[in-house]
Amino acid sequence: MRRRAAGGLVALACLLSAVLGGLGLFAALLPDGQTAQLRTDAIVVLTGGNGRVARAAELLKAHKAQLLLISGVHADVPAEDIRQQYDIPGPLFACCVTLGRTAEDTIGNANETLAWVRQNKVRSLRLVTSDVHMPRAMLEFRAAMPRVEIVSDPVRSTRRPLIVVSEYTKYLLRLAIVTVTPGRAP
Repeated sequence: MRRRAAGGLVALACLLSAVLGGLGLFAALLPDGQTAQLRTDAIVVLTGGNGRVARAAELLKAHKAQLLLISGVHADVPAEDIRQQYDIPGPLFACCVTLGRTAEDTIGNANETLAWVRQNKVRSLRLVTSDVHMPRAMLEFRAAMPRVEIVSDPVRSTRRPLIVVSEYTKYLLRLAIVTVTPGRAP
């Protein structure tokens, strides 16, 4: 009986060590470099964090892509408010910016983007989201669009410990699901 309990404790300690070691590695390897010099067909920005839409608008105005999808825009937010807030010239906004209003989470962002990518025949995409969110976002986007070249362009966040732990946990859960169900569209 004691051996079984000791074996269980050892297994639990090993599992806990692996999870904590993985968390440390996850936090240490969060992306921090932006890829402004690279040009892609399009940019997609996931709403929900400071600096994200501003970064995407800056990239569009610098001609780093021809199209911009702002994914996860609330239905009550007028397009003109977004255009003015990020100082996007009217003609550029009219021709090249799409407001995605259906996504409510990262999987929804990937679904919304997949439909938009197909409609616009996009082959390369710059993904703008926070650095802490980027690993999970890249996982979802690559699973949804394996034939699209996706470049990460992370926006630096505060990296609060609770947010890092939350994102790591979500990443592990989604990684397990994506691994078990390969080749699926989200």
